[in-house]
Amino acid sequence: MVDILNRPHTEDNDGNENKYSNGSIFSDSQKMQEPLSHNAGKVSLRNSIQVCSYDNRGAGRSSVPEHRSYYTTGIMARDALALLDHLGWKKAHVVGHSMGAMIACKLAAIEPNRISSLALLNGTGGGFECFPKIDRTTISIILRFLKARTPEGRADVDLDTHYTKEFLEAYVGSVKRREILYQ
Repeated sequence: MVDILNRPHTEDNDGNENKYSNGSIFSDSQKMQEPLSHNAGKVSLRNSIQVCSYDNRGAGRSSVPEHRSYYTTGIMARDALALLDHLGWKKAHVVGHSMGAMIACKLAAIEPNRISSLALLNGTGGGFECFPKIDRTTISIILRFLKARTPEGRADVDLDTHYTKEFLEAYVGSVKRREILYQ
């Protein structure tokens, strides 16, 4: 049995679709409540959506299983499913970041009918898939980044790393896209 600390951010339970935010985004679920409470006078969530963040097992105020084998993304996806059940949410929009994206992906694979939408941010396949393949291109990028002496030089390497040359050299109006992104 693992206790998962969760913090629903509204008390409304009138059947509206729910928003579910994977706890991996926040090291402590209390951080999720602060911006919502701070904006409470400006934005009312009470009659629109429900949001819940939680601390994964082993993080924040959730319990800490001793054995390493209890920390797989599949097990954590089942924790998330149990949390949805506990909250009485039949379906949810799910957001996961980094390891949370891996957990959210497993959750969607386990119970696809419970997922209204799925946003995976900065996820990987895990394990050695987290590391880029080492080839001439990767080594060239690393060397260019290490040789870049200014923030502008590093930004230029970053653009070349994330976008194709054709994309960067295309014109948007009378300006190359590279220049727009560089700003």
